[in-house]
Amino acid sequence: MRRVWGHLEEILLVFFLGIMVVVMGLQIMFHHVFSNSLTWSEELVRYLFIWSTFISIPFCCKRKLSIRIRVFSEEKYPKIEKAINIILLIFFFFLFVSCYKILSYSIWSKQASPALQISMFWIHLAPAVGFFLTIIRLWEKITGKEKSC
Repeated sequence: MRRVWGHLEEILLVFFLGIMVVVMGLQIMFHHVFSNSLTWSEELVRYLFIWSTFISIPFCCKRKLSIRIRVFSEEKYPKIEKAINIILLIFFFFLFVSCYKILSYSIWSKQASPALQISMFWIHLAPAVGFFLTIIRLWEKITGKEKSC
């Protein structure tokens, strides 16, 4: 279980990418071979891409992957690095809390996606899950309890 938790984001991202590749491959095959496109494939891939985007935030946070210039390296300035992580933690906490309104509206409206007819709650849940995992990964970094990758 600990092994899965340490690589949760990677597992989810690979799973989502695999499904996207298979579904788009089927879409291409149905379009060119059978001259009949699937009605639901693009919507499913779009929603998986949304989930992948928000799951990649904690993945990048955990792996320290971002496009930036490293002015304050963790080795030279550990207190500044910790302060930045605390500021990011607070920022993502407020983003997570702000998702409540959207999620409650999604439940209340009972809106369904056009092609798949799944509740829009599941699509709107992606930012909340991504921000929550980011908060956990940042907390692990701040407290020094992160597992080595």
